[in-house]
Amino acid sequence: MPAYVKFPTPTLPSGTGYPVHTCPRRIRIASNVNKDGHLDLVINGTFYGFDKPNGPDVYLGDGSGGWRASSDGLKVLKLPSSGVALGDLDRDGNLDIVASGSVTVATESDGLFWFRGDGRGGWHLVQESGLPTSGLSLLHSVTLADLYHDGFLEVIAVSGNKGSITIWRPTLK
Repeated sequence: MPAYVKFPTPTLPSGTGYPVHTCPRRIRIASNVNKDGHLDLVINGTFYGFDKPNGPDVYLGDGSGGWRASSDGLKVLKLPSSGVALGDLDRDGNLDIVASGSVTVATESDGLFWFRGDGRGGWHLVQESGLPTSGLSLLHSVTLADLYHDGFLEVIAVSGNKGSITIWRPTLK
């Protein structure tokens, strides 16, 4: 199973920034999480209160416009932020979730959380993933991509008021 390490921040040409205020407060992803052939929804940023468990929400679609909540194992955050991505991080054939947020009420101490999917809509937090669980500026966006064409997905996050980009590259344990 891969663990993640911070990779050097890419240098972008000047003038490639974007106004951070245009970033959405919530990012929604449609994919087939439970392999039933119907689109499912993954949402991060829903906040129920500091005294309630927060984290990503998954809704499994039935193909006829009906949805069933499938968020067990995802509610570990005090304060979710907008970043969420889907991909098969451990190459087991099941989609996993990487979500941003905070396990404290501090708004400037975001982290990244890897939830392993079981292919049926169940989730489990990966405790020793190597991703930072705190200390990051407010995360606006998270995406996954195989940047090095090696079959492993890198975690790419945009954070802070200036839109800094950080990449975490997997290492095999």
